Amino acid sequence: MDKLEMARETRAALLAFAAGATALTDEQALGMASVFPTWPEGVNADGQYVQGQVVQDEGQLYRVIQPTVTPLENQPPHGEGMLAVYRPIEVEHTGTIDDPIPWVYGMDCYNGKYYSYEGKLYLCTGDMIPCTWVPGTEGVHQWEEVTAEEPEPEPEPEEPEDGGETEPDEPETGDTDEPDEPVPAEPDGSLENPIPFELNMNTEEGKYYSHEGKVYLCKADMSPCAWAPGTPGLWQWEEVV
Repeated sequence: MDKLEMARETRAALLAFAAGATALTDEQALGMASVFPTWPEGVNADGQYVQGQVVQDEGQLYRVIQPTVTPLENQPPHGEGMLAVYRPIEVEHTGTIDDPIPWVYGMDCYNGKYYSYEGKLYLCTGDMIPCTWVPGTEGVHQWEEVTAEEPEPEPEPEEPEDGGETEPDEPETGDTDEPDEPVPAEPDGSLENPIPFELNMNTEEGKYYSHEGKVYLCKADMSPCAWAPGTPGLWQWEEVV
């Protein structure tokens, strides 16, 4: 067997492995991105992708999130309306201000992480799972552009007229009116301002909800949520004592 044939067989074996490796983490998948089949290749004997499978499309990795998917020519992973079928994979960056995540249409964006798009930096101020709003879209409060602030110059010390040392200014005395803390227009899901629970509302992991005089932490997304906080045996709700 010549080297070219061996290379072909090795490539075929890697593709077969990648096509069946549905339990790989996102980090593992990105570490071996080149071995995954390019959409619409890599289907099984029934001509379908299976849940958890990873494919490439226009240089981006996507994970299949439906039980089975038959790839159609007019429905590529990057196509509009395909986020319920294919979800982009992006975990190479930490999402800090020094290491922002390059934004990709349809990716999961999380509150408190930083994303880069078209040369600009944005802070995500609310979970968007998936995110179909381009950073900088007017009226989308979940995106906040981060701009570098120039430090204000320090004032130069004044020289005394008589050449002596200046006396420090005496602090002013008297009552000062402290501004009141702003009151949120509506509950924001924080511990101090939980969201009143309503049956079948969409609840988000990490937010707090109030129900029958008690406060609960939501430990997993429930969309919609048909289980009232405090339901026995339901680990997704944790009462805050």
